[in-house]
Amino acid sequence: MASGIPIWFDTIFGTSPSLRTTSGLTSGQVATAAGYQVVGDGGGGDFVWDSSSNAGDDGGTIIVPAGATGRWLRMISGPCDPRWFGALLGVGKSSTDRRSNKAALYNAVNAAILRGIPLLIPGILECEVQLSDVRSVEPTGTTVHAGVVINGGLVIQGLGVDVSSLGWFNDATPGAVFDYYAMYIDAYKTKANVEFRELTILGPPHPSPLAEPNTISLIRHKGDTRGATITNATNANPIQITTSTAHGWSNGDIVLLRNIRGANTGANGRFKITGATTNGFSLQDPLSDANVTGSGAYWSVGITAATKEKPIKITTAAAHGRVTNDMVSIVNVGGNTAANGLRRVTVVNTTQFSLQDPVTGDPIQGNDMYTGGGTACDGGTAEPDRDYVSFVSVRLDGKCNNGFLSNDGNTWTTFDRVRGRSYRGFGGYFTTTGAAGHTDKRLTLLNSEFYGAGYSTVPINGVTAYPWYIHPSVSLLVDGCRFRDSNRYGIHIYGSPKQRPQYCIIQNSLFDSDCVYGILTNPITVTKILGCTFLYGGIQYQNEILVEDCDLRATIYPIVGVSGRNFKVANSLLRPGEADYGGGSAGTAITTAVAGSRWIVDACDIRAGIGVTTSVANTLLVSNCVASLLSATGAPLFVWANANPSIVYIHDNVVTSGYLAYIGKGPTTVELWQNRCLDSNYGRLYLVLDNVDNGNPIDNGVIKGWENYFANGSMFLYDTTSWQRVGFRRAQAASSIASAATLTLPDVNSDTYRITGTATITNIYVNSLDVTRKCSGRICLMADGAFTWDPGAISSRQVALGP
Repeated sequence: MASGIPIWFDTIFGTSPSLRTTSGLTSGQVATAAGYQVVGDGGGGDFVWDSSSNAGDDGGTIIVPAGATGRWLRMISGPCDPRWFGALLGVGKSSTDRRSNKAALYNAVNAAILRGIPLLIPGILECEVQLSDVRSVEPTGTTVHAGVVINGGLVIQGLGVDVSSLGWFNDATPGAVFDYYAMYIDAYKTKANVEFRELTILGPPHPSPLAEPNTISLIRHKGDTRGATITNATNANPIQITTSTAHGWSNGDIVLLRNIRGANTGANGRFKITGATTNGFSLQDPLSDANVTGSGAYWSVGITAATKEKPIKITTAAAHGRVTNDMVSIVNVGGNTAANGLRRVTVVNTTQFSLQDPVTGDPIQGNDMYTGGGTACDGGTAEPDRDYVSFVSVRLDGKCNNGFLSNDGNTWTTFDRVRGRSYRGFGGYFTTTGAAGHTDKRLTLLNSEFYGAGYSTVPINGVTAYPWYIHPSVSLLVDGCRFRDSNRYGIHIYGSPKQRPQYCIIQNSLFDSDCVYGILTNPITVTKILGCTFLYGGIQYQNEILVEDCDLRATIYPIVGVSGRNFKVANSLLRPGEADYGGGSAGTAITTAVAGSRWIVDACDIRAGIGVTTSVANTLLVSNCVASLLSATGAPLFVWANANPSIVYIHDNVVTSGYLAYIGKGPTTVELWQNRCLDSNYGRLYLVLDNVDNGNPIDNGVIKGWENYFANGSMFLYDTTSWQRVGFRRAQAASSIASAATLTLPDVNSDTYRITGTATITNIYVNSLDVTRKCSGRICLMADGAFTWDPGAISSRQVALGP
């Protein structure tokens, strides 16, 4: 309780007498300082004397007068303020003042973390990070260049983005090679749950030119890299965990245990560690500290051999008890390390099984001779507990490599009502590494706006800029955001097939000017894109993707499959060449060069020179679409130039201008039904053929059509010598065939064909005679002039017989 005679000081550290030079008389005595260095600078406050305290002087909340045995302790109500530690607000500060502000901010951060209170940025605070700012962080022995290190839970808040600003400068010289950060969140051991709220964070600007490899990041988050594979989980009270390598945790740490198969699935979850050893620990409930009891036996057996063959054959030290297609974890096999990992097994005998890929079932190839060791078990991983970083109503202006850089650990990060940009490199950069893979990393972007390349399409120092660059194992949710001014991708989701899959939902967002592609997904991403608009660049995908209710006005290639396998676009507008930024010609709406894909295009409005196109074998369904040209001629619905076997279904579409489809090569099976092609000049099906039978790829294809309407004939055939028009359910009179030495009828769905002029026809080829619908199975030729015909030369292939 305060007592004694109150004392008034002009300052804490200013001209003597000051709080810093004066001791209290008795414990509980109160003193008031009107400022830190000068009266009214915002750093003053009320203090109470504690004659028994020996706490260290932190320059703001604990003041130790010279030669005193007691301490002045600041009387705190509300958030911590860096002015308490000598920070000076305002713009245009000198390098000396900016460095002093940095030190004050560092001390304020530590004081706020220690007391569990927010840190307030009450105005414009300029700081300077230096190459000499070498900070010690976890794990022990690690150092980083950082202005401020945050190693605990903290809320940094302002009074609004237009009032509060934390601006960073740097002292780097051009060409210097180093990695440094304005603020470094150290979440390796301490769960540093950090929130930035209602302020602007600026800089530090990168020097120019800047030698590579450099990382200059505004905010760097470093998560927990500890973790290990589990080789045993006892059916006991408490459960005792054994790990394949040293896990690095201590008693009291919180861990996440995942993917333990078999009977002891009760070992999966979030637990507190007790009884920690180098390769083991026991489990307690993180809230009650009660021991956790096992739910069943954990299977584990030693390995005595792993053959260098395909598939690898494992020999176990005892009967393994597995059955074919069981999933097992192989750990610590020496030499032939390709055996290690989660595997599907095929049983050979009671002590042997072979290894297959758990997803594809492909046999695993050995990579070296077995040198010893190894365990086959029910598996599981021990991972670090999640921590949280959030930005709420914040403006991030990177002016550097990365506005926000995060890697390692199971971190859940949220950007809500954020406006962020980066001049060089990445606005946001997420990676995932660590012993256990850390599969719980999540990123959420809400109602925010992100810029790349500093409002310019020109790379800074030749380096491309991405508003967001995301590595694998990060689950992503984007809702209500805008991405613009990137000379590469608005969102780049990076990864390889060897890494864990990730799941992304991107919805109700705008990909604006100068994004070459709005979104690039990786080979393991499963992505849903819902209700988004793409005004410049579209989508480049490499795995499974669903696009619904989107407006893709990209200049060219709104959707490109690089290595994708499954794709669906529905209820969307595809109109390349109508981009609001940069114009562009009428391009291709959807394209891929990846074999084995499965495509569905449904209920879309396609305005393009070319609608859907590919050059490799795929399965495709195009239905319920309305298509029109954005150029003089073309096929706005479908183009197929394919020398590989494919299956194509086109039905219930309306083409208002251009060809229904343009099909070349084969062998391809194409079925068209209930389509309407309304163009009076080009309203037909376009087939590209060679004029030599054995070199004519479409000879081996099947093209069927029924109940279609063509405003201008039905088929248009092209070979290297002439143009020929062949009727096929023509809406007007019987169709006409120009004179030709060789007549090819790719599909016969009507009875009568008219030969115009005088011709000699020596060969007639019929690739597909479909008599199941509206066809008598007969071919009648009518001549306007004389022609000769050798009936023996008729060749019918792939005839579909009907009733």
